[in-house]
Amino acid sequence: MELEKTRIKIRCEFGACKGIADYTVVLRRVGIRSRLHVCSDCLKTLGELIGKTFGEKRDDEKQAKPPRSIETLKGKKNKVVEA
Repeated sequence: MELEKTRIKIRCEFGACKGIADYTVVLRRVGIRSRLHVCSDCLKTLGELIGKTFGEKRDDEKQAKPPRSIETLKGKKNKVVEA
């Protein structure tokens, strides 16, 4: 996938945007729908949304508890309960 400056005058293809496309996302597949034309405002908004989405996951991973050791897990499985 690549991002190029648009060489033709075409409308933005994101939702109900009526702007003129400034960039083209070139997909690897071949065919009539292998390019996505996007204006700079929509591309900026999309970039912010992607940053927020993937940024939150990274923060959650850092705050997660460290994995427990194998010895601790084995100890609980082999524990005998006396009645």
